Amino acid sequence: MIWAKQFGGTGDDYARGIDIDASGNIYVSGVFSNSIDFDGLILTAAGSSDIFLIKMDSNGNIIWGKKIHSITSIGGVDSYISKIKSTNPLGINTITSGNRILIVYPNPANTFINVDCKKGYQIYSSTGQLVKQSSQDTTQINVSDLPTGLYILMTENQLGRFVKTE
Repeated sequence: MIWAKQFGGTGDDYARGIDIDASGNIYVSGVFSNSIDFDGLILTAAGSSDIFLIKMDSNGNIIWGKKIHSITSIGGVDSYISKIKSTNPLGINTITSGNRILIVYPNPANTFINVDCKKGYQIYSSTGQLVKQSSQDTTQINVSDLPTGLYILMTENQLGRFVKTE
């Protein structure tokens, strides 16, 4: 073993996923209640249980941490996290459908997402509720009015996903 880290908080906390990118950075996702301390970076849950995502360098030093408010739970502890592909730069989500490519950026976002929607769009919450739509041609969508969480973006024949942060 080269190094080990322990993180915790004032409530229940569970790591649910771990991945490493080509540069050796480590990503850990999970759920927590109340608050959680990552070497002095303290995240406080907005709900009874929220999602965390942290990035560490190859030595285990915290680079950044994000919390995502859980919108709903089917029971127990549910997590909604999109896989980070190390082949794409962090912050750009590319969805390929046949020969069509949908690029959503920045991702996560807190005010606007950039995407090419020729015939409008629909945005659904992680529970499948339609939360925003337009039939207009647009390249930028204002998401500042959406609560934090994971969303599905649908255009005419394409599907994408993005995370709304605080």
